[in-house]
Amino acid sequence: MARAKQLPPFDFEATVAKLVAELKQSWLLKRTKLKPLGVPASAQEAILERLQREGFEPIKGGLRLPLAQQWNALLDEQEVLGGPLAKKFKGATAKEVKALLENQLKGKQVYRVLRGKVEAYTRHGDRVLTPQELRVLATLTQTLQKAARAKPVPMTLLREDLRELLLDLLAPGEPQGTPAQETADLEDRVVEACRRMTRPDMGLCFIPDLVRALLDQAPLAAIHGALRKALHQERIELRPESGLNRLTPEELRLCPEGPMGTRYSWARLREARP
Repeated sequence: MARAKQLPPFDFEATVAKLVAELKQSWLLKRTKLKPLGVPASAQEAILERLQREGFEPIKGGLRLPLAQQWNALLDEQEVLGGPLAKKFKGATAKEVKALLENQLKGKQVYRVLRGKVEAYTRHGDRVLTPQELRVLATLTQTLQKAARAKPVPMTLLREDLRELLLDLLAPGEPQGTPAQETADLEDRVVEACRRMTRPDMGLCFIPDLVRALLDQAPLAAIHGALRKALHQERIELRPESGLNRLTPEELRLCPEGPMGTRYSWARLREARP
């Protein structure tokens, strides 16, 4: 009479390690897979409880990799993630995925972007437009639509006006993660420097001198951005240099770009003097 084949003794810890690796790779472990993976019925409940203590989330009929970890893995794989997101998660309902995304958006851990007609998500704030840049583009779109739809004959735009709008878009606004108060402080320092350095005989401030005075406090791009912001808030006027050959290469570098290839080299204070 042939002996029944003896199964090797069940190794609880080795099985836990194997299932942890399985969950990290497939993100989902259904209870029905335990028996084919060599887990006897008598140990299945203990195995599931142990895996929960290892950090995996219980769901109906099994366990899953926590949704936050699934989300990070998806974003690591694709810097900009679009398409039907609920189908990309394992063991999650559409309601759970929606709640996860809402929390991520509220915490500014991720940004929702529109690519054509498709919504997508990215965690890279440097790749998205700031609210200020969106406002500039919205204004430009409205202006273009108004001109194109004008009757009885369509209107158009001056090239220098369009250039100004685009320069506003490209000029540094408030960087992601920079407090609004810090940006406002720099703008105030720019206006105060303009007041302090205005030449009495001209009523104007030479911008290269103003920029040099602030370079130890902020980078050049930020100072140029503060000058433009003060301009649009009508705290100062910026005037282009009539002849660029009058400026040295260093002075040209310090002057923000103006319309039609010119450079703003002079500023005039519009605020009332104390």
